[in-house]
Amino acid sequence: MIKLLSQLFYNNKFRVFLLFLILSSGSLILNKLSKEYKTTLPLEVAIVNIPANKILLKSEKIKLNIYVKATGYNLIGYKLFNKKIKINATTAKRVKNTTHQIKTSLLIDEIQQQLLIGTEIIEILNSTIDVELGEVISKKVPVMLKKSITYEKGYKIKGEVKIDPDSVIISGPEDKVTPIQFVQTSLLKKENLYTNLSEEVSLNLKSKPKSVKVSANSIKVTAEVEKFTELVFTIPFKIINNPNQLRVETYPSKVEVVFQLELSEISKVNAGNFEVIGDLAYAQENNLSYLVPKVSKKPSAVQNIYINPQKVDFIIRK
Repeated sequence: MIKLLSQLFYNNKFRVFLLFLILSSGSLILNKLSKEYKTTLPLEVAIVNIPANKILLKSEKIKLNIYVKATGYNLIGYKLFNKKIKINATTAKRVKNTTHQIKTSLLIDEIQQQLLIGTEIIEILNSTIDVELGEVISKKVPVMLKKSITYEKGYKIKGEVKIDPDSVIISGPEDKVTPIQFVQTSLLKKENLYTNLSEEVSLNLKSKPKSVKVSANSIKVTAEVEKFTELVFTIPFKIINNPNQLRVETYPSKVEVVFQLELSEISKVNAGNFEVIGDLAYAQENNLSYLVPKVSKKPSAVQNIYINPQKVDFIIRK
């Protein structure tokens, strides 16, 4: 069989015959492609010029069926290049909830200009195009910092960890935006921190609906870190709420106030800045044989304060 085909291919008469067959077939095809045909053309629609206060809710493909007169060349072109027709959303009219309709009778000239030259619209078979457009709303929500920070021994944060911005604007469809109460960051993890913190942290937007936009993608986190030292002051114990002026003796008469303080603040703090009290009326009302010492006055720079002992025995002298 292969030998026979090889002989035919090298036969001059057969080769001439084959050439004429190809030319005649090509001529026939070209003749058919140059003719005009009437047919239904299904074209994909792209919704454009959506008003600023609206958002396209559904991204399903919209098909527009157009009855046209066109050459075979054009019809092949539509098949090969999957042409999309752009439809202006500003002509859409709300019919129910989020459903809007566009009348195709108003679009004939607009669509005709987008078709290949030589294609003539006879009729648009879809009387309307349905699109889902939702209302766009915006609101301000706080940013929640997700952090895991540990400090080198003897070091602590001064004040609070600051984030900038501390809130963002989210916008999108009302039903998607309303449930969102805050935006969380990615995890900021620091171990054995002993220097000031300044870092860019991205917002965690993985669970955010695609239709919702956020005014920022990241925030800046800053914090002052200082070396702290532990101090102990011995403070006199003061009794309050003793309306009958009873003679009360406490054991001990003084307590230790243990606290942490930044090194830079040591010179500003002394024992006179503290006051420790015990509520006699509270102890009597609750039948307690001891007073509970509490710090009623202390410098604002003091942190992690602790009183030793935490119970003070007392007796009432006659």
